[in-house]
Amino acid sequence: MKSIKVAAVFVALFLPVVLAACGGGGPREHSFNIQLRDGKPAGGTTTFRVKQGDTVTFNITSNSAGEVHLHGYDLEAEMEPGKPVVISFTANATGRFLMEVEKTKVEIGFLEVQPR
Repeated sequence: MKSIKVAAVFVALFLPVVLAACGGGGPREHSFNIQLRDGKPAGGTTTFRVKQGDTVTFNITSNSAGEVHLHGYDLEAEMEPGKPVVISFTANATGRFLMEVEKTKVEIGFLEVQPR
């Protein structure tokens, strides 16, 4: 009987920790700030990791004009110098998706969406 109580306490205390570590839980909101200088990402190319169903917001600022494009989701936004651009969406499609400055093909980063 004592071993059953110990097992029950173990499950009650550690199961939530294990589930959280395995990505349990519902959708989350992610906000990523991206700064472009002279058409290139400050700090280099980045990988943005989220789970399927999460809300993703990219806040992009640039000191030059251009168009940012998130492939796979076919989301595009025109950038003007000094004016913030916001791209927000629900990450429904899983996989790895390129984000680039469309005209110059400069890679900003990759969005990786893992199954929930």
